Amino acid sequence: MLIVRFFDGLAGSAFLSVAGGTVGDMFPKERLSAPMMIYTASPFVGPEVGPVMGGFINQFTNWRWSFWVLVIWAAVQWILILLLVPETYAPVLLRRKAVLLRKETGDERWKAPIERMNRSVTKTVLYSCVRPFQLLFFEQMVLNLCLLSAILLGVLYLFFGVSTKL
Repeated sequence: MLIVRFFDGLAGSAFLSVAGGTVGDMFPKERLSAPMMIYTASPFVGPEVGPVMGGFINQFTNWRWSFWVLVIWAAVQWILILLLVPETYAPVLLRRKAVLLRKETGDERWKAPIERMNRSVTKTVLYSCVRPFQLLFFEQMVLNLCLLSAILLGVLYLFFGVSTKL
């Protein structure tokens, strides 16, 4: 159970580091305040709404439905992301444009830089797993920001744990 909780936390932690940039990419600066407010409020709303919803689910069904509701919610969110969230990664956008230009012109010389890479999927995954640790250990500012974030989030979630007992 402890190992599964570790991997659950590891997978869920990407939200804290990636979601702010994703929200910033999706909306123009003039309309960014409301989406960023919702993103910033989400760590506070989840611990308050989750137990209430879980209590209702467990009261009217059995405990297994708590997990089924999470699976259904995740599937709905995944489908909405696939349909509504635009791609913002520049190399992928360039590849799409190059594919479109090749199709329109018939000229096979239109290649995006990402298409010229001959790195295997295994090497890409390994690089993606090692790179964050390289940044953490060799970039002082990254280490300092991670420590600050860990302390602040630790205090925040300790507060959530204590506030339920008050």
